Amino acid sequence: MTETQIYERLVRVEESAKSAHKRIDKAEETQAELHALAMSVNSLALSVKAITEQNKEIVDRLTQIEHKPSVGVDRLHQLEQRILDIEQQPSKDWKRLKWIIISILASAMISGLLTYWGISK
Repeated sequence: MTETQIYERLVRVEESAKSAHKRIDKAEETQAELHALAMSVNSLALSVKAITEQNKEIVDRLTQIEHKPSVGVDRLHQLEQRILDIEQQPSKDWKRLKWIIISILASAMISGLLTYWGISK
């Protein structure tokens, strides 16, 4: 091999080495970007997992609420009963008043009859 051939070969080898170094540098940058992307995906996966767990807790609570007798319904029934009792109160009072009036009239009539027959002395 002549000096010129050696020189040309050395130049090609250096160019090839420079090209290889550029490819290695680019591969390292790509690897760093992939690592960052992997970390982002991992973070996203953890966030999705947390949201899924929260949603499961919410669904469990809603299921319990749906299957649990509602305190509001019991309270509503109590209020309905109180309203019925209040509505029926005047009729109960009227019935008592009628019996009081009948008792007074009956007592007056019996007193009157006894007085008329002279038994009052």
